[in-house]
Amino acid sequence: MGSTRELPFVGVASVRFSSLRSPLGQIFFVMSGRGLCNVTIGARRHAEYRRYMERHSTEVWRDDEGLRDVYDEFVAYLSGRSQTFVVPTDLRGVTPFVGQVLRQVQAVTFGTVTSYGSVARQLGHPRAGRAVGTALGRNPVPIVIPCHRVLRSTGEVGGYAFGSTVKRALLGIEGYRTS
Repeated sequence: MGSTRELPFVGVASVRFSSLRSPLGQIFFVMSGRGLCNVTIGARRHAEYRRYMERHSTEVWRDDEGLRDVYDEFVAYLSGRSQTFVVPTDLRGVTPFVGQVLRQVQAVTFGTVTSYGSVARQLGHPRAGRAVGTALGRNPVPIVIPCHRVLRSTGEVGGYAFGSTVKRALLGIEGYRTS
């Protein structure tokens, strides 16, 4: 999808999507019947993103009005007016380990950071820092599950599916300054 990296997508029969323009680039988001199942940053065109979704779902439609609440949550977060998301997530497409990592990272609060190694230790796998990083690279709902809040133990930004510039910008929204 252009300069974007494809993230895991829950293969469900029917999904709705919408998007918003942001300082980070175009943000597309998808809802299944269970919740938010994909967030993609930087897709350039509606048709490009729709083709991506149609590879995973048989019924795909744009629903800007029906997803207005989700849109508003993103706008509030990106403008610094909100620190949390209440939209439910649908993580059916991730492995059990990725799910454990995502649930652990979801507890990292706005404006704070942790390290890959710390997440691994909290999960009872102290040597699994790299595996945690790999799992975070499979986060289908970035921003909502804040994998951008996980840094290297040195305090360096580390990797991010949509690039270090986007990761730094998200941390900046939260008032965290990277070195």
